[in-house]
Amino acid sequence: MGKAVVVTGATRGLGRGIARGFAQPENTVVITGRDEIALADACSEIEQRGAKAIPIRCDHSDDAQVGQAFAAISEKLDGKIDVLVNNAAAVYPQDLLMPGGFWENVAPMVFLAGDGAGFSTGQTYLQQRGLLMLS
Repeated sequence: MGKAVVVTGATRGLGRGIARGFAQPENTVVITGRDEIALADACSEIEQRGAKAIPIRCDHSDDAQVGQAFAAISEKLDGKIDVLVNNAAAVYPQDLLMPGGFWENVAPMVFLAGDGAGFSTGQTYLQQRGLLMLS
């Protein structure tokens, strides 16, 4: 039986790659992102690999949009999420210029995935169903 997978921030970079990795026959991969064209392109890649793709437009810096996105995801997946990859992040150029290696400056760069609305809404959704989220 296939898995229901949600990958936030999946229109480019690591999130898009993770979504492609879960794109296997029988899986349903829900992806979120701000750019509708990039969402459509990523969905095409997922479907070419044999999975069902569901795009959800969402700006994860907006709590209301995140709440609406998770409500839509719950409805589309009949309340079933097997895997949640909370990848959405905000990277600001000034943070990339901080002294030291970028891995030493992760906290200010990974804002949305670490403590933003996507984390708390996703965590609440999974906890209500007795599931665990690792982020």
